[in-house]
Amino acid sequence: MRWPLYANGRLVGTTVGWFTLLSLASNTEVLAVLQYAAHYWPWLFHGNSLSVGGILVAAGLLAVLTVVNWYGIRLFAPFGQLALLLNLGWLASVLYAEAVLSPSGSQFVGIAEASRTTYALAKNRLLPKYFLKVDGGSGVPRRALVLNYLAGLLVLIPLHSWIAVVSVIGDVFLLSYAISSVAAGTFRAAAPTGLAGWVPGIKWIAPASFLVSTEIIYWSGWSQIKWALPFTLIGVIVFAAVRTKNRPLIQELRTGAWLALYIVGLIIFSYVGSTDFGGNASIAAPWDSIIVGVLSLALYVWAVREGKQHIERTASLDVDDSPVVSEALSLIAQGRPPRTSSAVARRRATADVVR
Repeated sequence: MRWPLYANGRLVGTTVGWFTLLSLASNTEVLAVLQYAAHYWPWLFHGNSLSVGGILVAAGLLAVLTVVNWYGIRLFAPFGQLALLLNLGWLASVLYAEAVLSPSGSQFVGIAEASRTTYALAKNRLLPKYFLKVDGGSGVPRRALVLNYLAGLLVLIPLHSWIAVVSVIGDVFLLSYAISSVAAGTFRAAAPTGLAGWVPGIKWIAPASFLVSTEIIYWSGWSQIKWALPFTLIGVIVFAAVRTKNRPLIQELRTGAWLALYIVGLIIFSYVGSTDFGGNASIAAPWDSIIVGVLSLALYVWAVREGKQHIERTASLDVDDSPVVSEALSLIAQGRPPRTSSAVARRRATADVVR
């Protein structure tokens, strides 16, 4: 999250923070619980998707796991199949029942971990400060828990199947990887001499990674993109809610505009692309993939240029980031490798003693 934030500004950083929240709130384990439970209650599913009753049960189970401190032991469903083959019906029943419960333990731990990550997003000003509140008695960020629960419903209700959720979140992860590639290229462009040996070949690896990530997202098809990418645009609304007024809005929008255009462009090309990827064939294969690739590289160049200018404008400011981070970015912008945090801390400690 911090790499895109420092390299390409708060609009991009906040949007990536929203990606993180979506991925943490995807609740795939709850869907796994219901898939196993369908062995006993087939009405939970209609085909491969949750029925209306199944969605209600999933929402209820997610609510229970949000408020109850519970943990289960993991076993695996194949053992149930083996028991059936050996004609051990009683053992198969036990294993299937345990399989219903065990993913819940994993989901419970995941919910606890996700609440701390959501708290960290607010701590980095990528979510409203409202979610920094920690309950004094339990030490739990309860507001973050509620936000994660609502985000989980946002993903669960329209998708309502394990494979759909995993596919959509896979696109979100790829989008995060593509943005991280831009961040890496931006830092390399900001200090071509100081970071020349940072990662050998990063000058070419970063754009190649962005290109490949973009093509894989496009090839995932309209059925996934029509859900995944509109979800991610909610990050722009989050940015509007958390931005501070100490930096010009026009500059922030200019620095991060490439990301909004990138996401909207992928949605449009996925819709009008070849039928191989679920489009309406307005652009036939392979021209659709070629055009997406060429435009993605053009966007990469634009994003890196804007990011480099952003670092040069803001790296030395102690407005939004810690002094250590600001000093490191200032050195990068000047073309010199940054000092380690420990070295900076020792220098400041020595200065404090002298004063």
